[in-house]
Amino acid sequence: MEFNMEDIKNTISATISELNDKAQAYETQISELNSVVEAKDAEIAEKDAKIVELNASVEKIQATLNQLKKDHETYWAEREILEAELAKAKVAEKLGELDNALGEFNEDEKAVAKDDIEKLTSKINLATKKEDLENVTSEINSITDKICKNISSRRSQNCRAEFC
Repeated sequence: MEFNMEDIKNTISATISELNDKAQAYETQISELNSVVEAKDAEIAEKDAKIVELNASVEKIQATLNQLKKDHETYWAEREILEAELAKAKVAEKLGELDNALGEFNEDEKAVAKDDIEKLTSKINLATKKEDLENVTSEINSITDKICKNISSRRSQNCRAEFC
């Protein structure tokens, strides 16, 4: 077998040319893929920036929510204090109302309702909410009615006793 130098040169040249073509095609593919990678990197960077922005917004919203919770707790604590103060004022008002209603009667006349008066006074003093005092006025009226009926009954008895 004889080797022809020209054939070998042509074969080597063709192989080099083919390799150069393939290398160029691969470089083109690499360049295209690098462009795709760069585009994806840009998308990732954009999404990362959006995530940072959203995280900052979430932190602001969380801070606002925490402040609202704190304000809400403060509001309810203040409200409870105010309701307790209002209840104290109502207690004083109802005690005054009771004293005023009973002021027109002497001790003998009040004696008939002594237990009711003590029970109502205790109920008023134990009140912690204004709602606890809603029926006090009608109870005061019941007590004064009881005293008045007793006074009226005594007068009727005295009148009968005088005429008999």
